[in-house]
Amino acid sequence: MVELIISLAILAMVTVAIVGVMTSQTSIFRKSKKDLEVQTTASETYEKINDAVMQAKYIYIEGYTSSSDISFKATEKGKTDSTTPSLVRIYRQSDRNILDVYPSMNSTTMTSISASSRSSISDAASLAKFDQFWKNLRYMSNDEKEQYGMFLHNIQTNKTSASSAAHIYSDYRHESISGGVKTVSFDKIYVSKIIVGYAVPLDRSLVSGVTIPSDIDKDLLIEQYDFNDNKITLKSTYRYMTSLNNTDVYSDDLNYRKTSGDDVSGAVMTFDSANNALALDMYFADQKMSYTSKSMTVLRNSYVLDDAK
Repeated sequence: MVELIISLAILAMVTVAIVGVMTSQTSIFRKSKKDLEVQTTASETYEKINDAVMQAKYIYIEGYTSSSDISFKATEKGKTDSTTPSLVRIYRQSDRNILDVYPSMNSTTMTSISASSRSSISDAASLAKFDQFWKNLRYMSNDEKEQYGMFLHNIQTNKTSASSAAHIYSDYRHESISGGVKTVSFDKIYVSKIIVGYAVPLDRSLVSGVTIPSDIDKDLLIEQYDFNDNKITLKSTYRYMTSLNNTDVYSDDLNYRKTSGDDVSGAVMTFDSANNALALDMYFADQKMSYTSKSMTVLRNSYVLDDAK
C-alpha cells in the first residue's frame, strides 16, 4: 500500500510537471504567433503605403514640423514629447496655385479652364498664379483634366480645416555650400494625412451608370491615409469603379507621441523635389519594429513633387 501511494504521488508530480511545460509552451507559441501577426501587419502596412506613394500621379501631404527630432521608441507608445509641432499643408506649386484661384475646384471646373479664362482674373497675384499653372494645364486632354480636377476637389473636401500654413515640397529641401562643397539637407514631416492619386486597371463589370469611352482601360484611384495616434484609416475613392469605394481602419499598430499641441504619429517623410524623390519611415508600437528608408526613392511618374520647368 505504501509503495502504491508513493507511486501515485510521483505520477502526480510528473503529470503536473508535464502540464506546466505544455502550458508554458502554449503561452510561448501564442505570444510568438501574436508577434508574427503584428510584424506581418506592420510590414504589409508599410509596403502598401510606400507602394501607393511610389506610383503616385498626384500627391498631397499634411503633417507637422518640429524644431527638434521626435523619437518613437517601441516602449514609449503615446508618451509625451516636449516639442510643440506646427501643422503644415504641402502641395506641388501648380496644385496650390489652382486651388488659390479656383477654390471650388471639381472636374467640371477644371475642364472649363482655358486660355480665355485669364481675362476674368483681375488681381496681379492671381494672374501670376494662373500663368504658372496654365503652362502645364494647357497640354492636358479633357480626360486628364477631369482626373486632375477630381484629385484637387478631394483635397479641398478632405484637407484639415484648422488654420495651417500652405507650403510646397521644395520648402523642405535646403542647399548650402561651404568650402566649395554643396550639402543638401531635408526637413522631416511627421505625417498626419496623405492623399494620393494613381492609375489602376479598369474592370468595366464594376462600373454602373457611367458611359466610358472604349479606349480607356485605366481608372483613377484616390487613396486617403489619415494618421491618428496609433490608427491609420484608409479611404478609397474610384473615378469609375465606385462600387469599390470604402473607408476602413487599415492598421492600429502605429507608434505615436503626445505633445503640447496635437499628437504626432510615427510616420515620417522627407522630400527631394529637385529629383522627384521622397523617403517614408514608419515606426510601429508594441514590437521593436520600424521601416526606414536608406535613401530617397525616385517616384515612378515625372513631375509629381515639382512642375515641369
